[in-house]
Amino acid sequence: MDTSSPSSSSLYILVIAHPDDECMFFLPTLLHFRSVMGSAQVWVVCLSNGNYEGKGSLREMELKTACRIVGVHKCFCVNVLPDDPRATWPATTISRALDAVLLETLQQDDHFSSLTLLTFDQGGVSGHSNHVDTYRGVQYWLSHHHDHTTTTFQNKLVTGWKLATVSNILVKYIPILWLPCILYFHLFTPAGWCLYWTSSIRLVWRAMAAHSSQFVWYRRLSVVFSQYSYSNAWSEIQILKEE
Repeated sequence: MDTSSPSSSSLYILVIAHPDDECMFFLPTLLHFRSVMGSAQVWVVCLSNGNYEGKGSLREMELKTACRIVGVHKCFCVNVLPDDPRATWPATTISRALDAVLLETLQQDDHFSSLTLLTFDQGGVSGHSNHVDTYRGVQYWLSHHHDHTTTTFQNKLVTGWKLATVSNILVKYIPILWLPCILYFHLFTPAGWCLYWTSSIRLVWRAMAAHSSQFVWYRRLSVVFSQYSYSNAWSEIQILKEE
């Protein structure tokens, strides 16, 4: 994922499951984009409005506020799936939702030549089933629009990237243990991987605090201690093979 010299024709789309996912897990990447992207655009597509506790409308507004804080250009809460860890989110439903959002929006703003989709990996970062299904839906969408060697949508070149799940609980919540990995990535970036990091913990806190209905004590601790507040490691999503 090359963001060293983005142009106004580059569009980066973060696909999340719930309002506040963008702050809980992806802020190092969004803040990197904010600092280097120039005229390129960053969008967020959220597949539910987080209505598990009946606060869906409020959480939609919180998402839009948080996105403004971190410099996201457009935010879409498509709300096509229930916020429920017991629910299965079909990949086909997610794929159709992405088609609908992108078709309608790109018809109004058609100057982009490349699209980069970003989302969870198959571990869902926290293991939440909605996160895992979001990854599978994005992978399905990419595979559906893949033709032999390339993936395109509306004549635009498309790539997809997934955020690496940190399964070791100590590494996940003691950020200093992640420093050797950051150093390794900095010196010897593995092929097909990239790493973004931030030291702007005050901005991370401010963005997460915009989700006031969710900013309970354990999420405050997560902002300070979670590895995802400081760094994001990405690898490219593999296209599903045709059966």
